[in-house]
Amino acid sequence: MPSLGQQHLIKKYIQQYALSEHLNADLLRCLQVYQFKPEQAIYTALMEQTHLYFLVEGKAQVSYYLANGKQSIIMIITPFSVVGDMEFLDDEPVQLNVIATETSTFLGIRKSDALQYGYDDARFLRFIIQYMSQKLRVSGQYQLSYDVPLINRVAMYLLKQPIQGACITVEGKTLVADCLGTTIRHLNRVIKTLETGGIIEWQKHKVLVRNMAKLQAYGEL
Repeated sequence: MPSLGQQHLIKKYIQQYALSEHLNADLLRCLQVYQFKPEQAIYTALMEQTHLYFLVEGKAQVSYYLANGKQSIIMIITPFSVVGDMEFLDDEPVQLNVIATETSTFLGIRKSDALQYGYDDARFLRFIIQYMSQKLRVSGQYQLSYDVPLINRVAMYLLKQPIQGACITVEGKTLVADCLGTTIRHLNRVIKTLETGGIIEWQKHKVLVRNMAKLQAYGEL
């Protein structure tokens, strides 16, 4: 049974993300708190799935390895995200790597419990399927964008990140380059072009948008 501190956190996140709208009482009762440090793996490819996780604090990257050993980042996930939904209904091993990029908190349900209490629950299955569809659309946009010029890919990436006012929160350039399938040198070249054009100003982990209309124009497929 979770400690009193964990019970308090679980109740907080259930309310924050309205989980009682999607999870029945048995599933809510099975929730536990899991914390991962930066660069710690939540899942690695080909390992057995043990839990269905919900990211409620922090950030993680989803990736796989190409035949040449290079890592290809599919997406960066932020709260609220489901991890393990793709493998939930079958016995296949995990297909992707999910690595925390900062200290992150997840709510987790053991897969056996999720199957026992959620497999025949239409409301819960709709929640999983809807989230899975959303995830496939987002990852598909990243993959399809590889055929698009890098300057457009950079704009698309920026427009998908958290934004407050005219400030966009971004990862480090190395992670951004990996996510976009390019090199730091090519990324810096595009950033310089966008800065020279008065569209953005890149400042380490944030980007100041100087001309949102032009950035959106670059971001349209």
